[in-house]
Amino acid sequence: MGGPTSNGFRRKIANPERRMLGQQQVDWIAGEMRGSVAAGRPWVLLGSATVMADYAYPDMSRWAPASGALKGFFALTKLDLPLLNLDAWSGYAAERQRVYDAIRASGARTVVLSGDSHMAFVNELHDEQGRVAVELSTSTLTGPSLGVVLAMKDAPFGERVAERNRDIVWCDHLAIGFVAVHVTREAVEASFVSVTDPRVVGSPTPVQRRVRAVAEAKGVGAWTQL
Repeated sequence: MGGPTSNGFRRKIANPERRMLGQQQVDWIAGEMRGSVAAGRPWVLLGSATVMADYAYPDMSRWAPASGALKGFFALTKLDLPLLNLDAWSGYAAERQRVYDAIRASGARTVVLSGDSHMAFVNELHDEQGRVAVELSTSTLTGPSLGVVLAMKDAPFGERVAERNRDIVWCDHLAIGFVAVHVTREAVEASFVSVTDPRVVGSPTPVQRRVRAVAEAKGVGAWTQL
């Protein structure tokens, strides 16, 4: 009897029976989007508890520690799999596509606001037809970043994630802070604010990155850095 394989793993997480929301909530999202467009509202801001962008981990095995619990994790990054984000939308690809289908059917200009990855992201969400929506994902404020948890302070993890995955425009695996979002009829702008030390009152809060996406006739434009 054979053991588990990476292809079998991919088939399992692609199973259309895997549900994060369930059909009732997907139908509700679709209805809200149609109603928003019918009311003439320029944007839909879709809150997601986890990152919606599709991304697999890049090969980081060359940065693996010589020993310890993390050595095995770094070795697994050779497999080009979602790994730690299976409870995010990369673990529910079929249902994510149902949400994307609802966005396309409604014509809603959609910005997904997400988090819970302990990293900061600027994302553009795609399916086989192209860009569906855009996403802003904030990092942690009170807990450690993923880069600290995985002892990757000196490894270019965020840069490699962005290079490896079409949906990822920018990723900071060491980010601690929040995102300030400014919305007008014409555009959505976001400022990624870094909190130097959340434990210290008055800690410096420099803006790490600013991006902008404009409203287009049939959707949302690509992110541009400001």
